[in-house]
Amino acid sequence: MSSAAPDGPAETSIVRRYFAAMDSGDLDAALSFFSDDAIYIRSKIAAPDAPKAEGVEEMSGRDAIAAFFALRGKRKTLHAIELEAKVDGHTWLEGRSTAGDNPSRYFLCHAQINDDGLISRFLAIAG
Repeated sequence: MSSAAPDGPAETSIVRRYFAAMDSGDLDAALSFFSDDAIYIRSKIAAPDAPKAEGVEEMSGRDAIAAFFALRGKRKTLHAIELEAKVDGHTWLEGRSTAGDNPSRYFLCHAQINDDGLISRFLAIAG
């Protein structure tokens, strides 16, 4: 399914570029899309030998997000964005993500973009 806004404004583009950086394993580039005081909330990541994790985890500030990315490490992922919407500095994306040989999962994310064009709040729920 194609995106609702394939070549949308900067608010949409930065979230797509963030996912592209994560998919390519470029964690430094992924981190560069976040403001220094960003809030990052996401579904917990399961341990490699566990079928799934329960709950959410929250990181506050770019340093905490960097530590999370380092712990997460580079993973073979693919985020296929199926739907996208943008309103007044808020972007919502829906799609499927695949990590390694695991089956794909649906995800829904919301990103708030600050006046500098950086992500100041990011919420991603997958299931």
